Amino acid sequence: MTMKNDYRYFYDAIVKRIIDGDTIVADVDLGFGIWMRNQRIRFYGINAPEKSTYEGSRATAYVANRIPPETHIKLQTIKDRTGKYGRYLGIIWVDDTPLNEELVDQGLAEKYLK
Repeated sequence: MTMKNDYRYFYDAIVKRIIDGDTIVADVDLGFGIWMRNQRIRFYGINAPEKSTYEGSRATAYVANRIPPETHIKLQTIKDRTGKYGRYLGIIWVDDTPLNEELVDQGLAEKYLK
């Protein structure tokens, strides 16, 4: 059996804190009772305005309302390694909906792929 490796992995996670409109802190369940605690997760493929701006505060509030602390989410990571600021890159799934895309659709973030 051959499986295609597209460098994406899925984990259960629990939101611990909202940093801004495109970054959260979460506890990530690796399975078999192993957890990575307090991991910064940067939303892959989007860029929200800075939190200090009106638009950024709106994006942050939207994320905080959608996935408040202690919310269970599905985390789809990209390549399972950190980006240049030490954060994991991931797609946040809530009720089978990618929150990353939802933020773009709501006009709260822009697509950003580099």
